Amino acid sequence: MLRLFPTLLLAACGTDLTEDPVGPDLDAAAQDVEDALDAADPEPLLALLMGTDMPTMAGCPTVDRVEEPEGTREIWTGGCFQPDGTFVDGRLERFEGLDGTWVSGEAFALVRDGQTALFLDGAIELKGDGDIWLIDATATTCSNLGRSCEVGTVSVDLALTVFPAETYPTVYDVTVSGVVTTETSPILVDGAWRIDRTACGIEPMDGMVAIQHGTHQTLQLDGANTCDACAEWVLQGRPAPAYCATSF
Repeated sequence: MLRLFPTLLLAACGTDLTEDPVGPDLDAAAQDVEDALDAADPEPLLALLMGTDMPTMAGCPTVDRVEEPEGTREIWTGGCFQPDGTFVDGRLERFEGLDGTWVSGEAFALVRDGQTALFLDGAIELKGDGDIWLIDATATTCSNLGRSCEVGTVSVDLALTVFPAETYPTVYDVTVSGVVTTETSPILVDGAWRIDRTACGIEPMDGMVAIQHGTHQTLQLDGANTCDACAEWVLQGRPAPAYCATSF
């Protein structure tokens, strides 16, 4: 799966950052952008909701299924080892019904070779409204598909939409709004962008992301014009060096 926003690399595009006239600390601002964009990617959240990032093996974790009038609820209980040595810890509940899906973790974790590969404490909910997915996430999490657990967990309080659900994850629009907290104080993020991987597989076709954490910054996404995994970066109203990455 191609992630929408992997770790971003700061590229000067011919400009010496030590001589750039932008006043705020570029390294600190870049870290805020990276943290916000990693957390704002809907794909890791949807993977948690759909269970694709949480495999069960040989009865570990134990899974109890309860049929309810509205749908099916699963209760996953850890404290056990899978055949490959993965330790499953904590507890997780997952519900799937006609009106939506939610997953709630209580310090639920997968630990492989002494390293946490997935962690979820909190809840993520998905509701459908026609062809629009509405996602609410209030959780502390990390995963191989999102913010790496080697880097640390991220706490999110986000509202996202994905449209149209029918063509996700190849062609879809995203909106996101809310708060992201890593090791620093909360970062506000608001954005909207359009993905079309048939036309440009390394960045959004267009859109904008605004981030506020002491300083205000925006990224202008333009894959429809130049599919080069670079975005225009504006910091405190002043142009900064472009953001470039292997893929957005």
